[in-house]
Amino acid sequence: MTDLKPKQMSFAGAIKTVFSKYADFRGTASRPEYWYFFLFSILLAMITGTIDSVIWPEDQNAEFIDSLTAATPIGTISQILLFLPTLAVQIRRLRDAGFSAHFQWLNLVPLILVIIAIPAAITSITELSAYPTEEEFAAVIMPFLPALLSIMIISLFYFVVTLLPTSAKFQKPAAEAAPINTGDAN
Repeated sequence: MTDLKPKQMSFAGAIKTVFSKYADFRGTASRPEYWYFFLFSILLAMITGTIDSVIWPEDQNAEFIDSLTAATPIGTISQILLFLPTLAVQIRRLRDAGFSAHFQWLNLVPLILVIIAIPAAITSITELSAYPTEEEFAAVIMPFLPALLSIMIISLFYFVVTLLPTSAKFQKPAAEAAPINTGDAN
């Protein structure tokens, strides 16, 4: 029987590791490394979103659609800068869980479905009346449902995969790991 010693990593250690492997797609990433970086990304998005909303406040009289297109340059720049390390840590985490990095290609499925849905949506939009009925509105939305469904399924897949323990081929038996000091002088 082989005892497996889990790799311990702190929040700061995970961030440092991911940024030191900024665009390194080789190797593996442990669960703590992946999830701490995920948490860091969310916290950074919240902070930059707050800064953006203070610098460029939302117009209280604006329509909902206008609020979605509000200026968020700081948040946008931070997310662009995090794109490569996020992609790299996701690929390393997939590999650590025993999956091929080629599973990242699944992210293109929703994009392809949206591209396929656009002509149908445009046709429906051109047929809208000044005050659209629920049926007309549904005709615009319906072509995008497969893309939304695929996003949910793929996101669930990635969520489950990132929770999986390290694959057996990447685990080291305790005998090969660093020796543990028991305090015995003998």
